[in-house]
Amino acid sequence: FPAMSTAYAAQSNLPTILGVLTTFFFLAIVVVGLRVYSRLRIARAAGIDDILIVIAALGQWIVILIQAHHGLGRHQSTLSEEELTIFNHASFWGNVIGIAIGTMFLKLSIAVNLLRVCQNRSFTVVLWILIAIIILYEMLGTLFFFFNCRPMAGSWDFTIDAKCASTSVIVIFGLINTSFNIFTDVALAILPIPIIWRLNMKRSVRMYLVGVLSLGYLAVAMDIVKTYYQETYTATTDETYTFSLIFYGFLEDCVGMIAASVPMFRPLVGKALGLGSSDTYYPYG
Repeated sequence: FPAMSTAYAAQSNLPTILGVLTTFFFLAIVVVGLRVYSRLRIARAAGIDDILIVIAALGQWIVILIQAHHGLGRHQSTLSEEELTIFNHASFWGNVIGIAIGTMFLKLSIAVNLLRVCQNRSFTVVLWILIAIIILYEMLGTLFFFFNCRPMAGSWDFTIDAKCASTSVIVIFGLINTSFNIFTDVALAILPIPIIWRLNMKRSVRMYLVGVLSLGYLAVAMDIVKTYYQETYTATTDETYTFSLIFYGFLEDCVGMIAASVPMFRPLVGKALGLGSSDTYYPYG
């Protein structure tokens, strides 16, 4: 069936994948840019967390662009060994830079900003415990990528005689990782409510901050969708064509960047929303 074979080889999800990811990526970058601008207006300096989040996002975006030139969106069976090796090598570093390190910086950014305004000792202790858990878990999760195969190059070059974890082990790790992300995302979306409600500021400002921080639940939704694809992932999954795991992982990071940045917009939108700017405390600045 040469005609069907030609049609199959010509199929590509690249326009859809890049279209969606580009939209969310640049929206996230614009929002983070406004966050930095707003912060510069108040604190006269951007935080290290701002810089780290942007670096992680840019790193993951560069990885996706590399993959776009080496098989992204095409059926895996139509790729040459060289293309597949480059694609998998980029995926490896994309997971390390974006999904592991980038996610850690993002969550720590939210937690540290909450610490800046938290006035309750109990919530402060909870936040520090959460920060310690995030750092410890994400570091261990990053090590999994490096020790998944021996030699490490076996993670991306399937022509090497390497000893690697089985697909079932990788799926289990992915599910544990997603469950952890759901737990921390929910915690970071719930904790701001009692913390902010105790601050000495107008009710309208508290409502605004609680409302925009609820955007964090969108990241939880992305995690849930990603869980479905992790449960159905097998060694025969056409990952270069569907790009499902990294796709939803990248969207989760972009949504998280937006959710973490919007609360800092109050100096920019305060007058328009009638929030004012004279409250005793300014969260997330």
